[in-house]
Amino acid sequence: MTTLPATEPRLLLVTPSGWWRIPLQDEGARTGSIRALVRRQFAGLDDQPLLRAQTEEQLAGAARSAAEQGGLEMYVSTDAVAGFPIAASLVVSMLPVEGAGAAALSSLAEELRADGSEVAMVELAGSGRVLRRRRTALPSAARNLGADSDSVVVDFYLPAPRRSGLALLNFATPLLTLAEPMAELFEAIASTARWDTDDRPAGTAPRAEGGEGAEQVGGLGLTGPVAFQEGRPWRIELPEASWLRLPLDVAADDIPAWARGTAAELLPPEASAEQVDALGEDLELQIWNAISGGAVLAAVLIPEPQTGSLAVLRARPLDLPDGAATGADVLDAAERLLSGPETEDLARPAETDRVRLPAGPACRARLLRAVPVPDEPAVLIETVVHVVVSEEPEPEAAEVRLDWLAVTLGDELAELADEVAAGFRW
Repeated sequence: MTTLPATEPRLLLVTPSGWWRIPLQDEGARTGSIRALVRRQFAGLDDQPLLRAQTEEQLAGAARSAAEQGGLEMYVSTDAVAGFPIAASLVVSMLPVEGAGAAALSSLAEELRADGSEVAMVELAGSGRVLRRRRTALPSAARNLGADSDSVVVDFYLPAPRRSGLALLNFATPLLTLAEPMAELFEAIASTARWDTDDRPAGTAPRAEGGEGAEQVGGLGLTGPVAFQEGRPWRIELPEASWLRLPLDVAADDIPAWARGTAAELLPPEASAEQVDALGEDLELQIWNAISGGAVLAAVLIPEPQTGSLAVLRARPLDLPDGAATGADVLDAAERLLSGPETEDLARPAETDRVRLPAGPACRARLLRAVPVPDEPAVLIETVVHVVVSEEPEPEAAEVRLDWLAVTLGDELAELADEVAAGFRW
């Protein structure tokens, strides 16, 4: 989720789940996010150290360049269809231009047309009337990611409320043969952008006070409550098991030390340094995955620390889809999305159902996905997702999901996921 600097209106943006978020202005957070992404992409590929180092260097160079040009956040697509990577990137920036609103857009449009770009005013669902620019070029971000030929570049300029200046969403993809569908994808992402004018500190998820006073639940660590969204607390009361709450509000520079220190505490005294490092890297990766996915609460199930995390729990708020006036509308949209044929990586048809949770009605889906890994067989990941809505005149929506790799334990972990969802409270 993108946020502008403190005291300014924040731009909130939803990207596909396969797009990895890299914060740019905090160097520690930037480095940690890149390392976590590279570890995830090269998991199990210990025989490619040179390619791994080159990938990390390219990502670091692209992120550093974007930061130097005023970028706030960069997103990199890790999606693939039938094993084919869908290369794309997004850089979010704030431009200090003179004027505001329609006047600023009109003036900028005249300048951009001068270089032959395709420029048009378009209406986006989340942010209203904006300026769209489309061209073929080799942007610096794509060049720093290793591209050596032209890319399809689509820019969206959004006026900021209560101030002068424009937000810039700079999308790029080298897939020229897929220019039209990629441009449609970029516009769909841009359509989720909206301005949030609350007075929360920049760079934080919407939270209220009270999250640190949580009681012990389960075996190893804290779970709820996590309070956010106009001071309204969320809580997940976990069933008895070896759960460890992941700290999503710790400073980026402190994440590696927290992960390794926690790993050392969980493992027996005779554990080797390699075992501590492996579990520490696992915990660090799960923290970055949760932060990148917009989670406000995350926990890992670790019944046997020597073998790492067995399952990962994440909970996050969901924006209501366009036209969703009731909770039933939200659940209808969730069911269509989770069971739709466009979900290319499903290894079997999604199992969806409507269930009743203590927190409200929910759509439940059980998914088995085949996630591509470079030069290796696809990895199977099983997930149970609950999309739950509050029963109020203006519904809120939340996603509670449990992911795991141990597909042989699928039925047992699916039952655990249902127990976890039943422990969710607004």
